[in-house]
Amino acid sequence: MPSLAHETPLDLLREHPAWLGSLMSALTRRPVSAKWECMDSTIRVVDAIEVRPDLVFVDQLTGAWSLGEIQLKKDEDKRWRWPLAMAALGNQRRTQGDLVIITSSRSVKAWAREVCSTMGPLGTHGTLRPVILCVTRAQVEVLLRTGAPELAFFATWAVRAARGPAAVAILERAVRIVDSAPDRQLRERLLGSILGVLDTQLVNRLREVVMNPEKQKAINPALKNLIADLEARGEARGEARGEARGEARGEALGRAASLLSLIRARGLVVDEPTLARIKSCEDRKILEVWFNRALSASSIEQVLSASE
Repeated sequence: MPSLAHETPLDLLREHPAWLGSLMSALTRRPVSAKWECMDSTIRVVDAIEVRPDLVFVDQLTGAWSLGEIQLKKDEDKRWRWPLAMAALGNQRRTQGDLVIITSSRSVKAWAREVCSTMGPLGTHGTLRPVILCVTRAQVEVLLRTGAPELAFFATWAVRAARGPAAVAILERAVRIVDSAPDRQLRERLLGSILGVLDTQLVNRLREVVMNPEKQKAINPALKNLIADLEARGEARGEARGEARGEARGEALGRAASLLSLIRARGLVVDEPTLARIKSCEDRKILEVWFNRALSASSIEQVLSASE
């Protein structure tokens, strides 16, 4: 099953085809004038053969077209699929188009540049050199400097699996840019997309930063809200899983999961009996008391003291 890191940028580009031009202009410094629309990505060569690139963009006024692929790792099947898709759509539209590869991996970039260079046994040489948009940390600053919310998303996508303070700083800047967008629906869409692509280790690192009392004043409120939204989603997932056993138990599971995430983020030591006690607690008021204590407690004993 494709990952959220693959599907999330695809969904955004399907909804906003012009964002591909924005990304390309920012990374290649070449203006893109095409007014793309996203089309059905199924390309039929004959009845028995179908090739489906991630995205197909067409400018209905000029006839210009591009295939778009989010490529997270090497895939040798693309050696034949990409030329087939390009040839089929070129034959259909009677004009040459482009193949645009979006990746965050330098090794995938190098592979994609050469994977479609082929040589037949008698010397026939075939070459397909795609346009490659490699969004690595080196390009993140370029994207963030534009101040464009959609490019801020791709900046976070580039560091989604990182875990150090540099990644946290990039994420904080990106969230600030997205949070300043005047369109509320766009803000919510992009912030939700950022949450969707972040690796668990980076999310845990963000929790540690946000929950650190010494850094509370310096933390961007938008980043705090992002983590709060993440915790709310975790609670909602717990509620959903618990519906079959009763709504109250489901909510308790969600609150217990949020409490444990906070405790771990604060570096408090939890032994197995304590873990079992928290997970088995069905009293939502007690869980709320524990959660509020955990925001400032210096030990797990202070969190679970008997004053509830």
